[in-house]
Amino acid sequence: MRGVIFSGLLMAAIGCATVGKVGVNTDTYQTWWQDCGVSRPVPSNLATFKGQLTSPHSALIAPEEMPPKTSNVKGVLRVIIPMSDACNGRGIMVAELTPDSDISPAAVPSKAKYKVTEIDPSRWGE
Repeated sequence: MRGVIFSGLLMAAIGCATVGKVGVNTDTYQTWWQDCGVSRPVPSNLATFKGQLTSPHSALIAPEEMPPKTSNVKGVLRVIIPMSDACNGRGIMVAELTPDSDISPAAVPSKAKYKVTEIDPSRWGE
């Protein structure tokens, strides 16, 4: 009887040892630039912004800096904007980019102007 119990416990221990990672996968987590303390999951299809922020709510983007078409949610471009001056350089903003046809940048005619709308972290996973 003891041998059966011991072998059962041994098999259970071996089974637990081979399960692998336990817990939440945090590989896609990044730090929101406004709180610096809580990391949140960011979808892997979002591209990193390569244009020029002219203000927190507008950007200039050259044709070669445009994010790929796969970096969108519900038909709107969504990007990760690194905020190098926040959270020791680790903070990011997730934002939607929509064309701003009202204003054409006279100084940089080859770049298009976009409105930048920050996305609340609760909506990052949409």
